[in-house]
Amino acid sequence: LVETGTVETLRQIMPRSSSLCKTFALVIAYPPPDSEMAFHAVKTFLELGGTHFIYIGEFQGLTGTSRLERYLTRHARKASPSIACPTWGTDCSSVTFWVLTKEPQTTAQSCLLPCDNCSLKPATKRLRILRHLCYCSVKCWDAHKQSDEFAGHLQCSSLQIDMDTFWFDNDDHFLKLSR
Repeated sequence: LVETGTVETLRQIMPRSSSLCKTFALVIAYPPPDSEMAFHAVKTFLELGGTHFIYIGEFQGLTGTSRLERYLTRHARKASPSIACPTWGTDCSSVTFWVLTKEPQTTAQSCLLPCDNCSLKPATKRLRILRHLCYCSVKCWDAHKQSDEFAGHLQCSSLQIDMDTFWFDNDDHFLKLSR
């Protein structure tokens, strides 16, 4: 069953039985930036007993809000690694699968943007010309830009740039991510 609508629509279609609610998944694709719609939908879904959520969009980017992101880091854990959407231009969307919980989360599984090199720490900066790539430190940036994986990202984007001229501490090259 696929439905579109408001939070009230969600309240109407969700089963009254909490065990049946666990068989539903909420999917939100490309929520509008600066709109609290996605936050209210996820919060209401959890309050009604839902546990599985699929998000398609950018974190700390062009979709959703920081309020939704804070809520997910506190009330959800990733059920599997993110799947990058095919990119065009500077898009950096992904598909993420979440398990919602009323208990506050403190694990690394709630990290919205892990470092693209080490995958162990939350990213602190996003590379501006390849926005889907994020890093936790200059050490990880330096290591990743030398890798075959990074060369593949450059090739797919048709960029022919000397990446040694890009500095991790230069705000023109890297966008600081909020925490």
